[in-house]
Amino acid sequence: MRIRALSPMLLAACAPDPQTSSAVPSRECNVQAVFEGEASTVEVAGRFNNWEPQALARSADVWTRDLGELQPGTYAYKFVIDGIWETPPPEVYTVWEGGFENRALVVGDCELPTLETVSGAATSAGDLTAEFRFVAGANGDPLDVDQVTVTVGGTEVDHVSDASTGKILVAVSDLLPGKHSVRVSARDTGGQTPESGDAYLPLWVEPRAFNGKTG
Repeated sequence: MRIRALSPMLLAACAPDPQTSSAVPSRECNVQAVFEGEASTVEVAGRFNNWEPQALARSADVWTRDLGELQPGTYAYKFVIDGIWETPPPEVYTVWEGGFENRALVVGDCELPTLETVSGAATSAGDLTAEFRFVAGANGDPLDVDQVTVTVGGTEVDHVSDASTGKILVAVSDLLPGKHSVRVSARDTGGQTPESGDAYLPLWVEPRAFNGKTG
């Protein structure tokens, strides 16, 4: 998992391993710090390395450093840019430690699978579509397609699940106007449920597209 300097939320050990893209998508336990921007030197320091600045390697304007595997939890850290300890930008999540505000690196449990929302939409005609993605834990146990349950507004509906890609597709028609919440429950073939629990996606069937300027 890569943590980026400008990311609004820093999550580690939750992304699929790019080297296994042809197989079942699974989580990567190694954490990589990534800084993007112009600088002469970039270092990273945090609770994970006892606040000892460690240099990032540069390729063009992208700086990286492997942090290895970290235990689940929240870690305070900062980038040191050209020898100056940064002030965390306002768009990132932060944590206070030692009387200072720092960036927050949230490390999940890479041994557990995740379930994420990819997309969703509802039309004025009452048609609803949604896509979810199940990512296996580091052990590679895939989605158990027989243990997937999808409900829309509390009513169980049909879906299409693919263990090889982790995709869960939902398509429902003839819905009445109003809010319709999609809920997906899943587990892997080893019986483990996603780290974040069920996936939820609220969608609205409206006579016209929502316009933020409408009073």
